[in-house]
Parts: sequence; structure tokens; C-alpha cells
Amino acid sequence: MNLWKSWAESKGVDDDIVKYEAKELDECLSRFFPEICKSEGYDYELDSLKVMLAGLDRHFKRNDSKMSIAKDREFVKCRQVQGPVSRKPR
Repeated sequence: MNLWKSWAESKGVDDDIVKYEAKELDECLSRFFPEICKSEGYDYELDSLKVMLAGLDRHFKRNDSKMSIAKDREFVKCRQVQGPVSRKPR
């Protein structure tokens, strides 16, 4: 959640992820996953991105949301985001 909040703040978007409608959140997450990188400038591995997605999904469950980023078809676009193509710093 800290990474999401930091990214959202840097992009000027609402960091309260549970307030979003599914379509709008899918668009934001489709930007979020490819844009985030480690503090050293390296891209996250695909497995790390999947873990982040699962963590965001758990946040929804804890907040009694019916949405599931991991399962709902409204979030297909953000789940299709591919992992890094290289390990070089940005």
C-alpha cells in the first residue's frame, strides 16, 4: 500500500484505492504496475508485481469491498501488464 500511495501522490491521483470504480481503478493500475521501480532504479520482477497485486486485493477485502483485482474481469487490463524486459536501471 505504501508504494501505491507514493505513486498516486506523485501522479496527483487519489491514493484511497477503495474509493475507485472498477474501470477507473483498472486504468490507474495499468499505469501503476509498469511505472513503479525499486529505489535503485531497477524494475520489479513479474513475481513481485503479482505479490503487489495480491496485497492490493487483500486491502480491498479488509475494507469490506466486493471488488477483487485478482479475479474480477473488470481488472483484466491491469493483470495483463507484463513484467520487466530488462534488469537495467531506468
